[in-house]
Amino acid sequence: MSLIWPFFLFCAFASSVSASGSEVDSARLHAIAESRYWKLLLHYRKGRWGSEESEADGAGFFFSPKGRADSYAELLATLEAFRSDKKIQVQTHSEFPQCAFPERFRFLREQLKLDIPVQSCPDFDEWKARFHARAVVLVYAAPYFGSPSSMFGHTFMRIDAAPSVGMAKNPQLDRAISFEAFTGSDGGMGYVLNGLIGNYPGVFSLHPYYLKINAYNDIESRDLWEYELNLGPEQIDRMLNHAWEMGTTYFNYYFFNRNCSYHLMSLLEVANPDWHLRENFTVATIPIDTIRVLDKIPGAIRKRAFRPALLKILEARLARTSPEERSDFYRLRGHRGKIDGHPSTQTLDALLDWQKYEAMNGSHTILDFDHQVDLELLRARAGSSGPVLTEQAAAEQIEKEDGAASRPPESGHLSSKLTVGGGAETGSGLAELGFRPAFHDYIDADPGYLPHSRLVIGDVLLQYRFHSPDTLRLQKLTLAEVINLAPWSGLKHGLSWDLGAGFYHPEDVGCPSCVAGRVRGGLGITVSPWPKVATVYALAHGQLEASSSFVPFFRFGPSGELGTQWDFGGRAKAALSFEYFKYFESSLMPRQNWSATTAQASYALSARWSLELRGELYALVQDNHARILLSTGWYF
Repeated sequence: MSLIWPFFLFCAFASSVSASGSEVDSARLHAIAESRYWKLLLHYRKGRWGSEESEADGAGFFFSPKGRADSYAELLATLEAFRSDKKIQVQTHSEFPQCAFPERFRFLREQLKLDIPVQSCPDFDEWKARFHARAVVLVYAAPYFGSPSSMFGHTFMRIDAAPSVGMAKNPQLDRAISFEAFTGSDGGMGYVLNGLIGNYPGVFSLHPYYLKINAYNDIESRDLWEYELNLGPEQIDRMLNHAWEMGTTYFNYYFFNRNCSYHLMSLLEVANPDWHLRENFTVATIPIDTIRVLDKIPGAIRKRAFRPALLKILEARLARTSPEERSDFYRLRGHRGKIDGHPSTQTLDALLDWQKYEAMNGSHTILDFDHQVDLELLRARAGSSGPVLTEQAAAEQIEKEDGAASRPPESGHLSSKLTVGGGAETGSGLAELGFRPAFHDYIDADPGYLPHSRLVIGDVLLQYRFHSPDTLRLQKLTLAEVINLAPWSGLKHGLSWDLGAGFYHPEDVGCPSCVAGRVRGGLGITVSPWPKVATVYALAHGQLEASSSFVPFFRFGPSGELGTQWDFGGRAKAALSFEYFKYFESSLMPRQNWSATTAQASYALSARWSLELRGELYALVQDNHARILLSTGWYF
């Protein structure tokens, strides 16, 4: 009996230690499952009511059926998968779970000291070796009105490779990671609608950086701003591991919020979990605002670089030429194989830029330029000697001379705007309240935005009259409106245009509280008699309107608009426009013709505040009336 009691005591002690160890392991697993980093790897985010769920929409991203909303269940299932030698399907090939999710495996192996054999991952190793990663550069492409998904700008990342021994570094050979919508062959309104409701899968893709330069700098003539981020080697390594993991899933792509810029932030949060980026964006994610969020983090951005569009470089070359050299350029640019006379080196460089611009815009491929380049022009350039304006020197010249247009985009006004103002109109004082969720109007300061443009979403304007029976009025509600008044020049021959839809107060019907729905579009031309200061434009519109105040309910007609805009150094701007409306005749509604004259002036006090003065004169059949308002704009 004396030998049995010690045996039972030993068993009880061993059992106690084992139970205690299980509790510690379970607590540790729960702590990891609730950790920020694990949830970053799963792309979790809190919803409106506090619950957390992954934003990844592809089922292949989860090992547990509950993994989308249960981080602990996904952790247990992931550990079980890592212990297995069974491969899983990833897109068109199969991988060991450790190889499909290298960052999850690294993190859990480090946190739990896992004694699991490491599988060989040749596909992942070969993919990662392509980068030779030294630095991460976030690239911002300026807005482009040729595509609805690019009107707010675009961001992607460049992974800078370490330079090879004895060779000069060429960033164009680095690789770019971007998040893109897979739209197939869709276009037109179907493309816009599907992008608004998240009906496209969004995936991470990898391209050489020179293809991005061709697409944005050359084909679409968009400036690129490059921001080198303050990330160390281990952080870059973690980010690349996770970028590979993104090949197992997709994310529903939404133009306004879950877009190219939003999901890049999830990669950066994995690189540096102390950067809380995505939580700044709920309703909308405007690409330039993601740059601003990073800019607020001390030390997050190491340095900036500016890469002007091909057309801007060409304009900078021509600005340095003499009248004779410019005359040679315009004379020779359409005559291939006939390089007569002795054009200067700068003229020949401008001609080469022009041929590239024409070829890229016509075919959307750099290969076409290689096939179309004028050999006679190349021979003339090879035999020419003289001062040369390099692309780097051109970029520096543009930054120095282009003023507001080449300032860093994050220095511009913030994307949303609230205006409060007051004034008077014929017979009444009035107050005004406006709210614009996004994005830019041509009366706003231009740094960071396309000059001569208007792109607004959800713009609402309310007016309160102190001496009117109908005191509160909805003056306008713009659902969306895009206006492009880029000037016609010797190099750019595009038409000006506008397109918009929303609601407004029809001034001509004599009904203080009436509101009409309107869809309108127009085409015209803009010229710049004083470049970078003044433009003059003419537009012809067509509009379809509907309101219970109309008899009949609908009316349709054209209008003609003449206007001018002035920019006084980037802060002060002014605009004057006159528009005449002519609706098709109706015997039931004789008031068919009226005109509106609008004068505006603004002064940007800072990126957050502006002062604006606006005067309006309406010439109607039954009477005329005018109003003038002074308002303060707050950008946020």
